[in-house]
Amino acid sequence: MSKLPAFRPAQFCSSGVTLAIGLSMMLTMNCQAADESTVSESIVNASVSENISADDRAWFEQHVRPLLVKHCYECHSADAGELKGGLALHNRAGWMMGGDSGPAIVPGKSDESLLIQAVRYESYEMPPKGRLPDDEISILEEWVQRGAPDPRDGDSEPIVNQPIDFEKEREFWAFQSPASHHPPDVLDSAWPRDAIDFFVLSKLEKEDIQPAGDADPATWLRRVTFDLTGLPPDVAELDAFLGNGEEATSVNGTARQQVVERLLASEQFGVHWGRHWLDVARYADSNGGDFNATFYNAWRYRNYVINAFNDDKPFDQFVREQLAGDLLPFENEQQRGEQLVATSFLMLGVKMLSERNKDKLTMDVVDEQIDTTGKAFLGMTLGCARCHDHKFDPVPTADYYALAGIFRSTVTLEGESQQYVSTWVETPLPMSESEAQTIADHAEVVKQLKAKLDSAKKNAQSLEQKIANEKSSDGSITLDNDSAKIVGTWPASHVSPVRIGATYLRDDKLEKGKKFVIWTPEIPVAGPYEVRLSYPGKDGCDKHVPVTVKFSGGEQRLFVDQSKPGPINGLFCSLGVFEFSAGNSNTVTISTEDTTGFVLADAVQLIPQSDNASSSPDYDEQTKQKIASLQAQLEEQKTAIKKQEAEIKEAEKKGPKPPAAMAAREANKIEDCPILVRGELAHPGPKADRGFLQIASRGSARIEQQTQSGRRELADWITSKDNPLTARVIVNRIWQHMFGEGLVRSVDNFGHLGELPSHHELLDTLAVEFVENGWSTKWLVRRIALTRSYAMASSYQETSFNKDPDNRWLWRANRKRITAESLRDSLLKISGDLDLTPDDSLVAELGALAIDNSSQNSSGRRTDALKRSLYLPIVRNELPGFLTTFDFADPDIVTGRRPETNVPAQAMYLMNNSFVKEQATKVAEQLLKDVENADTHFNDAVCDAAFRRFLARTPNANERNAITEYVISRSGESPKVVWADVIQSIFASTEFRMLE
Repeated sequence: MSKLPAFRPAQFCSSGVTLAIGLSMMLTMNCQAADESTVSESIVNASVSENISADDRAWFEQHVRPLLVKHCYECHSADAGELKGGLALHNRAGWMMGGDSGPAIVPGKSDESLLIQAVRYESYEMPPKGRLPDDEISILEEWVQRGAPDPRDGDSEPIVNQPIDFEKEREFWAFQSPASHHPPDVLDSAWPRDAIDFFVLSKLEKEDIQPAGDADPATWLRRVTFDLTGLPPDVAELDAFLGNGEEATSVNGTARQQVVERLLASEQFGVHWGRHWLDVARYADSNGGDFNATFYNAWRYRNYVINAFNDDKPFDQFVREQLAGDLLPFENEQQRGEQLVATSFLMLGVKMLSERNKDKLTMDVVDEQIDTTGKAFLGMTLGCARCHDHKFDPVPTADYYALAGIFRSTVTLEGESQQYVSTWVETPLPMSESEAQTIADHAEVVKQLKAKLDSAKKNAQSLEQKIANEKSSDGSITLDNDSAKIVGTWPASHVSPVRIGATYLRDDKLEKGKKFVIWTPEIPVAGPYEVRLSYPGKDGCDKHVPVTVKFSGGEQRLFVDQSKPGPINGLFCSLGVFEFSAGNSNTVTISTEDTTGFVLADAVQLIPQSDNASSSPDYDEQTKQKIASLQAQLEEQKTAIKKQEAEIKEAEKKGPKPPAAMAAREANKIEDCPILVRGELAHPGPKADRGFLQIASRGSARIEQQTQSGRRELADWITSKDNPLTARVIVNRIWQHMFGEGLVRSVDNFGHLGELPSHHELLDTLAVEFVENGWSTKWLVRRIALTRSYAMASSYQETSFNKDPDNRWLWRANRKRITAESLRDSLLKISGDLDLTPDDSLVAELGALAIDNSSQNSSGRRTDALKRSLYLPIVRNELPGFLTTFDFADPDIVTGRRPETNVPAQAMYLMNNSFVKEQATKVAEQLLKDVENADTHFNDAVCDAAFRRFLARTPNANERNAITEYVISRSGESPKVVWADVIQSIFASTEFRMLE
């Protein structure tokens, strides 16, 4: 191989080649994947991608077709009589050809599509009867942006429901009960190591295809370690396994059995396999939608899932708890809490929290729950039946609304929060003794802080009173509210720090006109006095407060604007000068008569007047100094009060809270749901009895317990041995994660639009045995991991490839990409930075607030945490950049199989991202520290150690020579910098990101 240019990964030379690109290409070429099969497979996949996917078909039928039928067919279909504008929208050819104005849709470009412009009322205004709601316009926009997938061929007519022949439909493979099959006979009886291998080899022999050889032990160890834990094996584990010699090559020998048992027992098994289920459960830590509110308790469900896989909770119980955990019996409070948390499954979908039509919101949430339940557990797309009988599968609209009645009788949304029209249900969880004690201890700490604050406030109030007394020492009279006569209810308040004495009074707006505050001063010497009224005026207070002054010459009624602070020192206003007689016959009275705002009463001050006196008190120097000293003490006390208030607020914010979960519960009113004609709330039809899918029922499809929602019976029906779908679906999901492809490749769709199983008898046999073995996930993972089929190499064989380019018959191992989480976690593990301890919520500090970019920056959410990527905050519309770059699951939908892209942004991220560079530098430092004389220009031991850490092998001659030349070419630079670039290039290589 030619000499690599001496450039850092982020630096490009004139030819556009970088070290990372050059070295990664070399590693890729050395990898078994870079053969002609890579090109051929991409050609095959390209031809398949031209067809409409099962997901797109289902989405069109569920969302788009009903809108076209409802709003467009009247004027733009074969039944319209006169085709308006020459435009037909009842089939694909119609909108492609367009009408008088040209093609109606430009696939992938909604802004350029006449149809979208028309429904937006930007050009034509369609439909003419009125603009579509924004959510329906959004559906059409999304359809066009998806490329306008449209399965309607020929002269498609508006949907007319036809009776479904369920007996005939049950002839379809997925609706037949699975049956166990004896392993078939094979010619090469020495090859299989498990009954699974007999089924695989039998297919290969029928197709005259030779299976690939066994993967070498290091490749198998790397594959199984990633598949079971999502992490690479470390060097010690590699050496220990290879140290078994020939035993390590035995496909299901003791050495490999020990490895599998060790990995199954690891806590990281649940982390990795839990993430697989979270993809299906559309897990997120926020709502998304119109208000991206934080699901601050969703982490409890995430950790429940992790623990379920680590504990090998039987899958049927796992299903029952997620659908009806609140209705299941429990042996102790811990089990009850787990089951409540499990029902978060129903709560995690996107919801339009600002929707004011509660009935519409309820049905939209129910629709999302039905769609999720159908795909997750049954492999069925049920949402299509909301508006009409399912176009492809035997699911009548009545069955959809039978399920809708169950979920509509379940509460997952309720009431109104301060931020949204609706909010989700939060249910208190039982506490352990230690949790209760922790909360009690924290409450005591907060109580002591508040007591300290109360003491500080009393000191401040005492100082305020002393200041008032000193200001009265010149002969003026100050009367606080505690010396007044109170008529009616006047709650005391100390919210405003600007006041006389400890508190001021504020009326509660009740019984206006019947409440008074009356001050009766004791006048020592008759004469003129200026009367001042004290109140902490602010917005919300009345602008026309009546105040009556009774003096020796009679009485006078005045009006005070308390909506703003008093003009004198921000507290007092002057009512005027009045002649008072000596004694207690004079009064100052505040009334609430004819007021609408709040009325405040703090104090009155009477200042003696003379012909030469100022209207303001004239204090002597000693009094001024004393007042100044008291005011300084008061300001110091106020500063301390603010600090203590902040401490209490922080303690209450970060302290332990009583545990709660997003948990479903039964509705107060249990009832069946009417069948909505075309899915419209305005057109209810007859009610559908609550129940299940008729096609998958062997007896009655209706619930028997009428006083409950039916969720528990639904859960029991889904997990029944007689249900033909559930066991098949989960077995297929497990197989897919181990082999890279499911036996049914459309893992979320077992209906007519899904793919047929490649090994039907094998799938059925495993489904039956899975149930017989207690619905154990670990049993099936262990079984698969020790088969010869799983242990095959991924090497290319031209003859086999020509016969089976998609590897449907499993003649070799599928090359699999490691997930985004595994990619990030692996780099952290190799650098030694990975923190394997579990975590709780990373968004709890936000409360229930909606998340936006500004709140992300200020919230302190630890998006750069060193925990496993599973614990990163999954905030809808703000997913972590590393994960989205490498095909993270869309948390808005059920994702049984993640999309796989190969785009320049991925390579650029690995070459230029600061996180990647930082971790590569740490690995380089460790290697140079561990290897003797590593600071010289080149050291074979450093190169070997790097390859063993990342790729579980040593470099070949070409790789060693290329790296040697590269390192020597940069001999004038720091070895750490040079080797960090080499490490980064290995990490960015195709081989590292793939499992052979």
